[in-house]
Amino acid sequence: MQEFKSVKGLWLGTKEYKEALKIQERLYSFQQEPFFLGFQTPHPTITLGIRAKKSEEVLWLPDNFEVLKTDRGGQATLHSPGQLVIFPVLNLLNFNIGPKKLVDALLKSLHKPLSQKVGVALEMREDGLYTDLGKMAFVGVRIRHRKILHGLSLNVCNDTSEFSTIRSCGRERACHDSMRRYMKNPQPKQVFNMLFQAVERLDDARGLEVKLNSSHVRS
Repeated sequence: MQEFKSVKGLWLGTKEYKEALKIQERLYSFQQEPFFLGFQTPHPTITLGIRAKKSEEVLWLPDNFEVLKTDRGGQATLHSPGQLVIFPVLNLLNFNIGPKKLVDALLKSLHKPLSQKVGVALEMREDGLYTDLGKMAFVGVRIRHRKILHGLSLNVCNDTSEFSTIRSCGRERACHDSMRRYMKNPQPKQVFNMLFQAVERLDDARGLEVKLNSSHVRS
């Protein structure tokens, strides 16, 4: 199975989902080496995949929730404070893999370190990673011009009861798990730094802070 080894990770902090997606798209214009962006959303954000309909997938909507229609694959999922969201910046021209193997490789980038470093017993399925208590990690991507948009998310210390607002990945009353069962007081940044080679900035991305107006990258 294809694996992404020794990949750098850049922590963005707390970002709106739409803002992080814009950063991911812009970085493709000048960043060549593969790396991953990590962030958490400031408020609960329900994202709908290209086939999902709000009327069918959103069961009830609290006032502080945002619903965002996206062009990624999959149906509905939820991103909220305490959940780690991971956007890869990977050009498939540099990898001899198709969409299915790509998804497998992305999930493997979480499965291997979580299993080896934390001891989480995980089952890898086509739509994410599962423990005996439920789904812990999610995947939904869009491939455009051989470039990957959107990515992964991992329940760290978020309130998993909020998934009751949606048919999570097409399933009503789906069960979910989080890293709180396996680590003491885990935080999204802490878990992200464990998964990837954390860097403060991308040294080989000349002009990064100018192109992204620096405030978009640091928080």
